[in-house]
Amino acid sequence: MVRLEERNIIGNGTVFQGSAPIVFGARSYCAGHCVFAANAGIHIGRDVMIADQVSVRDSDHGFNDGDVPMMDQDVLAEAVVIGDDVWVGHGAVILKGISIGSGSIIAAGAVVTRDVPANMIVGGVPARVIASRFKTE
Repeated sequence: MVRLEERNIIGNGTVFQGSAPIVFGARSYCAGHCVFAANAGIHIGRDVMIADQVSVRDSDHGFNDGDVPMMDQDVLAEAVVIGDDVWVGHGAVILKGISIGSGSIIAAGAVVTRDVPANMIVGGVPARVIASRFKTE
């Protein structure tokens, strides 16, 4: 189920997968060819900008049992939460269980594997804090 709160834009070629809710807060949008895969849930806050070809996935496959093919192992799912006023750059990947604090920026091509505090700029593979959006005195 996809729920659009108010004045949302979903770009061409965007794909929604899975059985859990995907919620876009008011005035949030994603550009084209994004993938949102939800088995636990994805919640996107208000005023969020998501560029082209971003992937947000709240689940992956287990792989610890060498006697069982990975595709037959349990699906591991944890919800993803993206706060308000977040900017996600082109081609970024946000993985299961991640919380991105309000006001943060995710650089193009970043792979987010751990939580991002509010008002931080992160980038790289795996994504790391590059800077704060605001100077602290």
